[in-house]
Amino acid sequence: MLVVNEESINRLKADGRDGFVADYVALKDNDVSRWDDDAWQTAFVANVQAVARRYDGHLFIVSGGPIGKVIVGKMWDANCRNRYIDFGSSVDPIFRQRIARSYQQPGNPDAKRTDPVFLLTESGGMVEVNVK
Repeated sequence: MLVVNEESINRLKADGRDGFVADYVALKDNDVSRWDDDAWQTAFVANVQAVARRYDGHLFIVSGGPIGKVIVGKMWDANCRNRYIDFGSSVDPIFRQRIARSYQQPGNPDAKRTDPVFLLTESGGMVEVNVK
């Protein structure tokens, strides 16, 4: 299950890379700006909760910007038998085929802080390597 930007869904379909997806919830770029509209918010929440109720035991990959955590909470309220993970912008290189954050750029100091390389020692401990 994907709850991601409409652009991501369209790109996956166009590239034929959507075979792993059972269903979609397409988010618009301006959904955040419409959040204070009570009628829109009520309809939006009803829609994501209806999708959550339609499935049992599915993984929902959520990348919804500032409302991603709200989406996860509302879906969980509707059906706690699914798994909902807010992946944020970490899925942008896969779904949108673009880098949205500095931590996604190899060699960037932010990338080294968020994705350090660890090795297991013989004693079972971990040692951080290749971080400068």
